[in-house]
Parts: sequence; structure tokens; C-alpha cells
Amino acid sequence: MKSILHCLSAEILKMRRTLAILLCAIAPLIIGAIVVSMYLRDANYFMNWTMLNPWDQLGQMCLVYWNLLFIPLFIPLLTALLAQFEHNRHNWKLIYTLPNPRWSTYLAKWLVVQGLLFGCLVEIFVVIFLSGKLLNAFNSDYGFSAAFPLWEFCKLAGISFLACWILVSLHMWIGIRFSSFPMALGVGIFAMVGALFIFGQDISYYYPWTLPGITIVDVKDGILHLMPMFIGCLGGIVLAILSMYDLSHIEVYQ
Repeated sequence: MKSILHCLSAEILKMRRTLAILLCAIAPLIIGAIVVSMYLRDANYFMNWTMLNPWDQLGQMCLVYWNLLFIPLFIPLLTALLAQFEHNRHNWKLIYTLPNPRWSTYLAKWLVVQGLLFGCLVEIFVVIFLSGKLLNAFNSDYGFSAAFPLWEFCKLAGISFLACWILVSLHMWIGIRFSSFPMALGVGIFAMVGALFIFGQDISYYYPWTLPGITIVDVKDGILHLMPMFIGCLGGIVLAILSMYDLSHIEVYQ
């Protein structure tokens, strides 16, 4: 346990020297700016939309953009940045000679990425709330004077967060196993392109890069679709264990 805590504290310190924190701070703001601009551009449409509570509509839009468009590219970028910190400085031989289990470095980076994603979700909640209040200040007909449904958003964000685990495990392994930053990022880009083609088909319920988006899009009559969450969460745990085993047995030449 001590070795894991030591590795985790080291990863947190190293993370401060990358662009990861800056990206996590900016990404939710971009989503907020996009959604607010859409509301201002199509004001009549959103004011007359009566199928959903205004807060539910705004929140689902933000979470759909986050999970469907940002997450499949954001996770490869975060994991590649954290892994490149070691690759660029040729740190792996030193790390693997320390008196810590080899797998502890992977686990520490995995936990750091999960923490960053959780922080992004918290910021998205703040962005949703402030966006609604800002729109209401422009025009009260938007209907954001009602109570903020925090619990409903927590449920949606929670299942999408768990569905992301398989992506974190996979891309963290790719980022550490291969030293090429373009390759680590390119896998995510190609997978994202594939997700655009298969989304909405049956296979999208099993494709790792569409699982987070499916958890939000496939909500019907308030009923959450939990299968993508279980696949993403359990698949992420299994992949993380396999990745730690693999990385504990590789030869390090740098």
C-alpha cells in the first residue's frame, strides 16, 4: 500500500508539469460555450421546447457532447501526456529499479487520470448551472428559474464515468507500452472515427469508444441503460489487471 501511495504522490507532482490540468480546466468551458451559443442562436426553438425540463435538456446536451465527442479523444490525450513524461526523459529504467512493484506506476497513472476525469465532471456541473443562470439572465423564458436537478445529473454522470474505465485502462497501457506520442493519440483518433460510423447500431453497445455516450443518449422515460456502464467498468478493471501484468514483465531499454 505504501508503494502505491508513493507512486501516486509522485504522479500527482509530475502531472503538474504537463498540460493535463490545463486541458481539464479548459475542456468543460468549451462545452459550456458551445451550448450557450446554440441556445442564443436558436432561442425560439429552445424556449418552445416542452418535452424536457429546461435543466434536463441543458444538462443532457452538455453531457452528450462531453461523453460522445470529447471523451474518446480526451482520454487518449491525457494518458499519452502522462506516459510521455517518462518516455521523453527516459525514466522507465530508473522507475523499474525503484523498490516498488512495477505495476504500481501504471496503477498510479490510472488513478490520476480517473481523478482528472472526475474533476472535469464536477466542473461540468458548475458549467451547466452557470450556463443556465446566464441564459436566464438574458431571457427568463428559457425557464432556468426552476430548481437545479443535481441528483439526476449525478446519476447520469456517474454511469458515464464508470463506462469510461475501459478507455482509461486501454489507452493508459498503450501510452506506457509504446513510446510514440503520435501512435498513442492516433489510436484514439481512428477509434473515434470508427465510433462515428457505428454509433446507433447494435455493436455500439459493445464498442469501448461509444459506451460513455450510449449511457447518456439511451435514457428513455427516465430509465437509465446500465449495460454500457457494466461493460465499461468491468472491462476496465479486467484490462487494468492485464495491463499491470504485461507491464510488470516487459524489458526496459531506455
